[in-house]
Amino acid sequence: MTTLPYWLVLGASASPTPSRDIEAARAALASGCTGVWVGESYVEGAPARLAALAAVVPDLRLGFGLVPVTSRGSDHLEETLSTISLLAPGRASLVFSLPTTLSPLARPGWEDRLAEAAALARRAGVPASAAVHDVETARLAAPHVDRLVLRGVDAEAVTRLRADLVGESSPAVDVWLDVAAADAVDGLAAVVAERLAVPGVPGHDAGRAVARRRGFGGLLGEVEQAYALGLPERAARAVPEDLVRSTCLVVDDLPARLAEYRGAGADGVGLAVHDYDPETVLPLVRAAVGGDCPRGP
Repeated sequence: MTTLPYWLVLGASASPTPSRDIEAARAALASGCTGVWVGESYVEGAPARLAALAAVVPDLRLGFGLVPVTSRGSDHLEETLSTISLLAPGRASLVFSLPTTLSPLARPGWEDRLAEAAALARRAGVPASAAVHDVETARLAAPHVDRLVLRGVDAEAVTRLRADLVGESSPAVDVWLDVAAADAVDGLAAVVAERLAVPGVPGHDAGRAVARRRGFGGLLGEVEQAYALGLPERAARAVPEDLVRSTCLVVDDLPARLAEYRGAGADGVGLAVHDYDPETVLPLVRAAVGGDCPRGP
């Protein structure tokens, strides 16, 4: 095995129309991706999108989420899981998300809710993952899910998480990273700036932790201020290219970066595509890795 399994994550600004989803999925299949993920930011319509893909692209694994773990009961989740397992049997996975700020007193209750949700998924034959942003949420989630997902982090964050979980229940670890061609690095800077500045954006807390560790703590206040003033372009210009390239994937760097994440202990990589069309960037991914992609989750 010379690289990690990788799959397409249709980002928040990728058009959610059925025809666009199908075009993107076909591009993913042709480009060596092992699956397609929908609903990272807008999970409400994700099951219907996934069901449509299941009927058209039979050779790809499918996923949906982030699915919030809530305190409102499980009836809706149970219905969703039943639908997905019926329409895409044995092919669908999901990722749960937890609140980003959990007090020590609240953690046991949230762990119970995650355990209940993961058990429902397991009974429906749908493997469950959990998006985590620090070692505390990873330890909370690890006993209950098949995989942990880190969003928008560098390879060192994977190494640290693996080290912190030594001797404990240790599910697989996936990394979801924004990807673009070399001539679209500015677009990735805008994605990183939004992640650092806006609470609730997937990867917000984990991305801020990486920025601090890499010596960019002062950047956080700068991008927050720019967003508060309604100047996202200023925030994007403030993000150093080093931080962009270490927490995203530029296609030209892809083989080395996948090897780096693999060496850090990652088990797979989700490639999040935003405004840059999947049909354009994914063939570049395929060419960069030479088509050598093992089967993923």
